[in-house]
Amino acid sequence: MSRDLMGTLADWKREFGDLVHVRTWPEHQIIVSDPHLARELLVGQADALQRWERALTVYRRVHGHSVLIAEGQAWREKRQALQPDFTRKSVQAFSPSIVEAARQAFAQWPGREDAWPIENELTSLTMEVILRMMFSSGVGGEAQQAEEAVQPP
Repeated sequence: MSRDLMGTLADWKREFGDLVHVRTWPEHQIIVSDPHLARELLVGQADALQRWERALTVYRRVHGHSVLIAEGQAWREKRQALQPDFTRKSVQAFSPSIVEAARQAFAQWPGREDAWPIENELTSLTMEVILRMMFSSGVGGEAQQAEEAVQPP
């Protein structure tokens, strides 16, 4: 999977369909590849989702009680307040920052060994993009520290 994430996900979709259960000890993950199912889970069934508690503990220290951490009604209220910032025009304005963050990350990836932690790299990239969108700058080296803090010992 770490050698060809997209190929692996495509193979799983062909073989198993839109929902794939992956057990990576000690956790279970469900990979959802259908956008309609993803929306139903993230919006329609948000209250039923179980979050990763270790990550939430760390993220609360960084983000306080932001929309990234909030649950239930508090999440809905924060999400609704942010909604105007995610119009098509607003999101298009973020595109250069997203592209630049991805370009910088991808430039580092080919130089790594075969067995490198793609999940960690994608988490760091996601955090970098979110911070660039929210604060107009990334976190640089601090992203690695935050990412390491949420990993099990």
